[in-house]
Amino acid sequence: MSGDHSKYDDEIDIFAFFETLWNGKWKIIATIFFVTLIGIVYTVNKPNTFRVTTPIEHGSQSVFLTHTSLNNFLKEKKLLYDEKTNVNGYQFNSREVFKMFVSEFNDYEEMIDVLSKNDFIKESLKELEGIGRQRALIGLAKSFKLSPPINKNRQYLLEFEWHDASEGTNLFKKAIAQTILNIQSTSIKNVNKLAKAIEIQNTRKLESLNKQLETIVRTQTLEDSKRLQYLREQFSVAKQLGIKTNKLDADAFKENPLSKNIPYYLIGYETIEKEMAIIKNRSNNDRMVLSPKYIEIKNQIISIENDLSSSHLRSASELIELDNPQNWVEFDFSLADIVSLKKTLLYVLSCLMLCGIFGSIYVLISHS
Repeated sequence: MSGDHSKYDDEIDIFAFFETLWNGKWKIIATIFFVTLIGIVYTVNKPNTFRVTTPIEHGSQSVFLTHTSLNNFLKEKKLLYDEKTNVNGYQFNSREVFKMFVSEFNDYEEMIDVLSKNDFIKESLKELEGIGRQRALIGLAKSFKLSPPINKNRQYLLEFEWHDASEGTNLFKKAIAQTILNIQSTSIKNVNKLAKAIEIQNTRKLESLNKQLETIVRTQTLEDSKRLQYLREQFSVAKQLGIKTNKLDADAFKENPLSKNIPYYLIGYETIEKEMAIIKNRSNNDRMVLSPKYIEIKNQIISIENDLSSSHLRSASELIELDNPQNWVEFDFSLADIVSLKKTLLYVLSCLMLCGIFGSIYVLISHS
């Protein structure tokens, strides 16, 4: 009997609960109406924001065909970049240029510059100056992102949130175009720096080799002075002995011309005098030719003087300057996904549901 009585009491309580809500229905409806009306007015007047997303990737390799000779030259000179063998090298192709683009864009400088020239932004930030204005611009610039791919099969994405999808797209395009121009300028400078580095290296090598030639001249001059001193002594002896012409057996002399056992004055003072005249009349070039290292050093000098590396690199930088850099990356905002972040219907439905709940709670509390 007690169980039936408890069940009966529960039914009475539920009935009373709904009866209370029914009696307060106008309060609930009024609460829902006024709060929802306020929510609708707020939602309608709230500025809309759009999220725009489109993929971006490096330009086609065919765009960089005109620069193949540059990469071939760098490879020949062992200056070509390789992540395993030559991390300090340089390379100019679609992938390396895109890496430069990503790095350049992510410093936000170009985006900040473009935003600072926009009329809407100027009006919005007119009260701010100095650091405050710069911070505001940085915050706005971060609304424009270059997101890396999640996995190897995905592409980089251009993403931004802005109150006007068309205006945001134009701002993004301007920042991208400015970024690419900066990459072009940087690439030209990099190639010219390589050319300048080679010129400096060759100049230093030439200075060193020419110093070696000067050393050869000085060394040979000392050798000539030593030889002249010896010949003067032999000439004096031959003159005193009256040995005018060679008194040696020609065949014996040919077999061992440097033998210390054979007095040199025996060849006669006329021959010694001629040899001294030849040594005295030698030019510096003649002295250098006598050195065994001369030919080797001279060949190195000729090789460096005929080195066209720097001129090849400067020609390559001119090609980069003549190129159209806007083809170095590929993207298309006409194919972008545009999503409105203003969910009016969702806001209204959420408001209706929450207002209904809070209105019912209010009726129940006021009744109790």
